[in-house]
Amino acid sequence: MGIRYYAHANNAAEAEPVEGPATAVSDDPWGFAPGSLGVLDAGFEEEEEEYDFERDTLYLDKAWSLLERVTRPQFGESARPAHRMFDGHPTMTKRGDYVPFVRVLTPAEVSAAAADIAELSDAEVAERLGPEAPFGTTRSDDVEYALQYLRDARSFMADLAARGRGMTYTIG
Repeated sequence: MGIRYYAHANNAAEAEPVEGPATAVSDDPWGFAPGSLGVLDAGFEEEEEEYDFERDTLYLDKAWSLLERVTRPQFGESARPAHRMFDGHPTMTKRGDYVPFVRVLTPAEVSAAAADIAELSDAEVAERLGPEAPFGTTRSDDVEYALQYLRDARSFMADLAARGRGMTYTIG
């Protein structure tokens, strides 16, 4: 189990802005895909192209937290555009469970994030997750784990940007 990251393409120009704890998200992690019920259906009523699960979804497992650390602003830096696609944390409840975090990115935000992560080098990832990293320690295999999922994120975002699509992601 644990907290994981799920994203899907959407027509964000028509979707309602959503950011923060999502109280109407299905227990099914892919429950936000088109045709599901709940808060994340916005933007799919009149799709311009057919939804393709393989192309239009991104799963980052638990690597999202490493990628958030890599893209997080450090010591006076401004936030890089890619940080917006990894930022957010579920809201913990008194019962010991959590409410997932959800964010919708517009096509313009997707385009900026896609360009940014395309420029993010593997060496920079290794540096930001290495033993001297400013935001906590990492395990020896964390760099390769993060790079594996970063490659998936680069492809997903480049495709969305090329098609002028937005995205919705859930951390939970």
